[in-house]
Amino acid sequence: MEAHPEIDGALPVPLIAIELASIEPVEIRDGAGDFRLLYQARVVLDPLVPGAALEAPAMASDIACAVAGQDWGLAVGPAQLVGDIGQDGMDPKLDAYLVWLIEWTHLVWLDGKPWT
Repeated sequence: MEAHPEIDGALPVPLIAIELASIEPVEIRDGAGDFRLLYQARVVLDPLVPGAALEAPAMASDIACAVAGQDWGLAVGPAQLVGDIGQDGMDPKLDAYLVWLIEWTHLVWLDGKPWT
């Protein structure tokens, strides 16, 4: 496991990369510090490996099922899947790989107003 690996060569595949993609303020409680966290998981496989085209969506659906509704005992709202689960071609550094994207959000509630 590695935090924020550099993509400057071959990646060790299969790989599941999870990142916090954005933090958006939302108004749920009047004047409170409420935020929506967007997480993204990418299943990264070598497209030349036999069966990869079938394995990638299977792995992505397994991740989606494992994440949906989870709060892992933390002070966050349950995970809500966002959008479609499917192939991701947004990062040119990953063009040589078969990549599937899973996105979900968690709501978090902070006491008081942040940054004051």
